[in-house]
Amino acid sequence: MTNIKSYWIDQLQNIREYQAIASIEDKELTDIKEHLDNLIDDQFIKTATEKGILRREKILGIAPYADHSLESRRFRTLSRWNNKLPYTLKALKEKLDELCGKNNYIFDLQNNDFIFKLVVHLGLYGSLDELQLMLKKVLPCNLVLDLDNVLYEKKESGIYSGSSISSGTHYVLTSDINDTYDLDGDSYTASAMVDSAAYQLTNDINEVMNSTATVRNASVPITGTQIKIT
Repeated sequence: MTNIKSYWIDQLQNIREYQAIASIEDKELTDIKEHLDNLIDDQFIKTATEKGILRREKILGIAPYADHSLESRRFRTLSRWNNKLPYTLKALKEKLDELCGKNNYIFDLQNNDFIFKLVVHLGLYGSLDELQLMLKKVLPCNLVLDLDNVLYEKKESGIYSGSSISSGTHYVLTSDINDTYDLDGDSYTASAMVDSAAYQLTNDINEVMNSTATVRNASVPITGTQIKIT
């Protein structure tokens, strides 16, 4: 926050009337600085404020969705900005670098089979739909788009308690016929009730699921459930 008093001589800083003036001016100067910062941010789509994105949405004729966040609206605007012919492979790479992040995607153009395979890692709500829309406009009509969005999540935690109730549940939904998933967990308690469950839904009757856990307790009732639906 701005402190206008720091620019005054000591004699003025201790006067009550000047302190009241400083309090009002600090708020005004803070507002001015915020507007100036927003003005700079609005020059670029990736940092644009609500006002800046709304202006570009009007230029592009985009109606924002009520459930889209500012980040989603930025991505949507960015995907449609500067989409001009001719479309080349180099231009597509530059667009993917801009939308997905450099080295954050893998694509394979299979010319003989007329397939364009693309693997991305987009977790932002609505971003995958916008990417598909952009690719449908850019790719030639004789190419089949094979698009996969792969999201990774890694979570590690340890729980040490004297007396507790612990419950853990993990769900895996997959359509990959070759998918193999390992679930490992450890629990260390002195006196506790432990309830653990693992569920897996798959359409592969030959799929393998391994579930292991280590429980060390002094005195506990323990229940374990593993359900596999195929």
